[in-house]
Amino acid sequence: MDNQKLSEAVKKIKSFFTELPLDSTVEMKEMTLEDGTKIKVSGEFVEGSLITIVQVDGNEIPAPDGELVLEDGTVITIKDGVIASILPAEKEEVKEEEVGMQEQFDALTVSYSELKSKYDELLKATTDNKFSVEKFRKDLKDLQEIQKQTFAVVEQLAGLPSEAPIEEKASVNKTKIDKFAALGETLKNLKK
Repeated sequence: MDNQKLSEAVKKIKSFFTELPLDSTVEMKEMTLEDGTKIKVSGEFVEGSLITIVQVDGNEIPAPDGELVLEDGTVITIKDGVIASILPAEKEEVKEEEVGMQEQFDALTVSYSELKSKYDELLKATTDNKFSVEKFRKDLKDLQEIQKQTFAVVEQLAGLPSEAPIEEKASVNKTKIDKFAALGETLKNLKK
């Protein structure tokens, strides 16, 4: 490069700095990326604004070319340290997903409540059936005892002669009466 071109370049640089008012300050807006990294945008958050990344030690470096995603999901495309494009976050889809998840949660809650209710009904029925089965067993045992007593009476009756001799009629009748009385007593005891 020859001296004349170099001197013109230096003049342009000087004129650039002399055209800026000394008291002008550019407001820097700080924002946070989805990974927690802090960035600063000079001036308004629009295409063409200068963007820097704030390092842990507080130093700022120009943002590299590529895409950065803000906490809210906004995607910023960077070219030469300047915002090339801004793609706002799609908030409607997030809301639909949240609504869908809430509906699923509500459906699961209802399903759980229905299952719990059915479980409680089955548990109660099982408990009731347990008592019914125990009562049935007791009643069956009682009936078996009554049956034994009935067979004992029938066996006693079967051992009696079908006809008694005439002279013994009075004693036979008394024996039959005694046996029927015993049978009656046995049946009374069974009812208790």
